[in-house]
Order: sequence, then C-alpha cells, then structure tokens
Amino acid sequence: MKQYMCDFETSTESWLTLDNGTARVWAGCCSTIEEEPQIKFIVNNIDDFMNNLFKLGRIECYFHNLKFDGEYIVNWLFHNGFVYDADGKTNKSFSCVISSDGAWYEIEIVHKVLNKRYVKTTIYDSLKKLPMPVSRIAKSFNLPESKGHIDYDAYRPVGYELTDEEKEYITNDCLIVAKALFIQFSKGLKKMTIGSDALTYFRNDMGGRKAFKYVFPVLPLEVDNDIRKSYKGGFTAVNPKYAGKVIQGGISFDVNSLYPAVMYGKMGTLPYGIPKKFKGKYVPDKKYPLYIIKLSCAFKVKKNMIPTIQMKNNVFFKSTEYIKDSGGIVDLTLTSVDFELMKEHYNLSNVEFYGGYKFKETNLIFRDYIDYWMQIKATTTGGQRQLAKLMLNSLYGKFATNPKRVNKQPYLDKTENLVKYELTDPEFQDPVYTALGAFITSRARAFTISNAQALYEHWVYSDTDSMYLTGITEEEASKFIKIHPTELGAWKLEHHIIEGKWLRAKTYIMESEEDGLTITCAGMPDNVKKSIIELGKEQAFAKFKFGASFGGKLMPKKVSGGVILKESTFKLLK
Repeated sequence: MKQYMCDFETSTESWLTLDNGTARVWAGCCSTIEEEPQIKFIVNNIDDFMNNLFKLGRIECYFHNLKFDGEYIVNWLFHNGFVYDADGKTNKSFSCVISSDGAWYEIEIVHKVLNKRYVKTTIYDSLKKLPMPVSRIAKSFNLPESKGHIDYDAYRPVGYELTDEEKEYITNDCLIVAKALFIQFSKGLKKMTIGSDALTYFRNDMGGRKAFKYVFPVLPLEVDNDIRKSYKGGFTAVNPKYAGKVIQGGISFDVNSLYPAVMYGKMGTLPYGIPKKFKGKYVPDKKYPLYIIKLSCAFKVKKNMIPTIQMKNNVFFKSTEYIKDSGGIVDLTLTSVDFELMKEHYNLSNVEFYGGYKFKETNLIFRDYIDYWMQIKATTTGGQRQLAKLMLNSLYGKFATNPKRVNKQPYLDKTENLVKYELTDPEFQDPVYTALGAFITSRARAFTISNAQALYEHWVYSDTDSMYLTGITEEEASKFIKIHPTELGAWKLEHHIIEGKWLRAKTYIMESEEDGLTITCAGMPDNVKKSIIELGKEQAFAKFKFGASFGGKLMPKKVSGGVILKESTFKLLK
C-alpha cells in the first residue's frame, strides 16, 4: 500500500469574523514517503485536497498532529455525505480511533466500493511515530529542510493563490516528516505508534509471539488490575529548602539512558513469568524474590530524607505531591523496590499486609535489544541515531498498556453545526505484562532518589533522570555518584549553572554556560517562554513566580468547519 505525508494550513482566530464564524483549510499538501519524497499536489481548499486524496486509491497517509487536522477532515466528511460506521462496511462511511482522553490515532474512510472491494483511505498521526515538533525532527534527523515561518494571521480569502514562499513552507513541513518516516519504515517499523514498533521488534527479536508469551504470559484482567495499582511514573521534585529561591551556581547531571539502563539490569532484576499470589506479609522466597504488595499504614518522612510516596486518586493529596506525612492510615500498593525504599525514607506505623503477587527475576531479557540499538546510537548520526533513541525509550511503557479501551465517537450536532464526541462502551484487550512496567519505573525512581539522597545537602531538583546540584563540584560529586559521559546508567554532566530558580515539578528558569537562559514549565507554550526570556535575565527571573500571568498561550477551540487556536493567558499556579 502506498504511503503519503500530508499537511494543512488553516484559519486563525482573527479570520472568523470575515468568514461567518467558519474555519477552513487555505493550504493543503501531499507528498510521497520515500528517501527523496515527491510532492503529489498542493491545493488551496479542503474540497480539492480530499478529492485529490481519494484519487490516489487505497492508501495510507499521515498528518503530524492528527488531533488538529483531523477535526477539519471529520467536519468535511460529515458535510459531504459520509456517515460514521465503526465497522467500515458502508460506502461513503468513516470510522475513527480516538481515545477517551482525546488522543487521535486513526481515521479510516471508505470512499468507493468496486466489486465488493472497499477502497479505503487510512489516515494516521505521525506524531505517534515521531513524538516531537516538526522543527525538532528536522534538527534531530539532520535533514536539509528546516521548519520555516510565515505570517499565520495574514488573511487569505477563499480562492487565495498561494505564494512561492507559502508553497515552500508547507512543502518543507511535508518533506521533513516524510523523510523521517521513511527511515522508520525502511527498518520495518510500520506500526501505528513508535511504542508498538518497539514492542513488535523486541518480540520478534526474542523468537516471536510464542516465546514472548512464555516469558510474559497474559494474566487475567483482575490480576492485571491489582498489579497496575503499583505502576507509577518518574520521580520529579524540588528540594523544599531551595524551592522558589534564586540559586547562584551549580551543576546538573543526566543519566545516560536511564530506562534502557534499568532494562539492561544495571539497577537490579526485573520480573517475568506467571506470578504466585500470596496472603498477608511477603515471606522471602529465593525462587520468587520480587513482589508487589498491598498494605495499609501511617507514615512520616525521616529527617533530611527525600519523600518517595505519591497518592494517586486520593482527594486528600495532590497527585503530584510527594507526601511527608500521611496524617493517618492509608492504603498502598507497591513494588518491593518502592516498599524497601519507603522503609529507608519513612517511619512507618500501624502496618498491615493484605497479600500480593511474587515473581521470578531476570536481568538478561532485554540485553540483546538494548545492545543492538545502543550500538546504532553510538555509531551513527542524524536519522538513524534519533531512531535508535526512540526505540530505546519507547519500549518499557508498552508493557503497561491499559487493557481497558474507551473511544470517542464523533457526531455532527446540526443545531450548532459542530462536530462533538460521545464515549463508546468499554472494550478490553489482553494486557501485555504490567508488572514489568511497574518494576522498570520503580527501579528508575529508586536510582534517581537514592543518588539525590546521597547528595541531599546539595540537591536542588530532579526530573526522572536528572539532578540539579548547588555548592558542589563535579569532582566532589564523583565521590558519591558514578560520572561518565557515555556509560549506560552513569551520570553525565549536562550544565554548569550560573543561576536558577525552581518553583515546583517541571517548572524552573535557569541560566547555564551551555544553553544560556532557558525555561522549563509544563503547559507553557514555547512562544510564551520566548517572550519571557526576551525580557532579559533580571526581569525574567523576577516575573517567573507563582501567580504570574503571561499572554500568548494558544488554546484549541472547536468552531464550525474545524478548530482554531484561540489566544489566552498562561497562569503560573501553585
């Protein structure tokens, strides 16, 4: 099946008053996906785009961020005689795969039936294959094309003829992603997401489905649900001693490939096989040394120790908060790694154990996979190196894929002339092996937390695989942590910090010798960060505080015809 890369340029907010409140596509581009892609067509409206797309026959095509462009496509389908059919067996019908949290994966369109053969156009999201903006793809893959810039707000009326500059802009956007996708496809990586690519490659590498299911058997949904409660993300926290204060001088380190290092066995063993259920407290078992335990207890962090426990889905605690004092008895489900770390960092009381699951251990399963992709990462540049990084970092999460699937199904609200969505009934698929994801992430957290604890007086902040320190040199830090520029699982020096201010998780401003003045702030758009940095260091540091508001944030707003980006304010909330 032939594959194509596509892109839209669409209305901005200011156009709505000129176009009777309706958003539209003013430029559309389609290119082949090849080593040297060819442009198939460039048009100035969605009618011509869709008609040209259908003329290509039975194809697969990609948009980078289908969540945005897909709104225009679904709008067009509803307004051009197509009906929604989840089974895909009706002429002039379409179906979508949109998760309950709004992630778009696929649009499948049946636009012709020939001799009982359905001619389908299947549209995927290249952002799921290349999880980064187009500008970063161009740089990461060392491509000759670069992300350009045009005046997005300049009004282009219906029938507007594109300038050469505008054609070059949309052409480059297509070619950049097309070339990167070709590199993936040439390696046989043709699944819908890079995570599925990684899992399929690993499974085939270890001998196929039969061998995979012997090592990672499919567990009953109720067992998977129990185990899933122990699965948590990375450790991200700021030392309260330094939170909100301007820190003068310091250094930062990143772990060389933290999750691959854990999977390689650098931080300990991982579970495999059919677990055994146990009651009450875990009793040491040489054959099943790893375990996941359900317990209840009260706990309070020890003096000068980093808190390690978060409480998800509990109204009494913020989901991002690392708890110093439970304030009473709470229920927990923890891996043995998390439980042992908890006992080091907290004083526990009123402990009761309610059983769990115990597992066999190994540290060998992922070594061939990691050796292969690490070798490519170490010996190549550009696209091949970036692909290796994606394959190394995308595998572990697939093991903890939630088997419960609830999709969003689009429908046309004719009263408001808007596409809206309703949730479908839940469907369940086989889980992969959630325990593995739980232990990989818990060992990664334990590694980062333990190293930060060893440097507690100097530790300012960590985010999953990083540490920011003050008042210490690299030589002094090397007495406590393993430092090496490339060794798997060692700490690599990243920054010499001139000045920095850390407010909370994923929210800080920093000036370093390597990168100058930079801002990391979850949810803050790049253009807002840029506007703050352009104020100059002194004003930027002064304004970067809780309660501050910054204009320029663009939020998607559904309108007739599609979706536009509406300007709003970004607020730095505590």
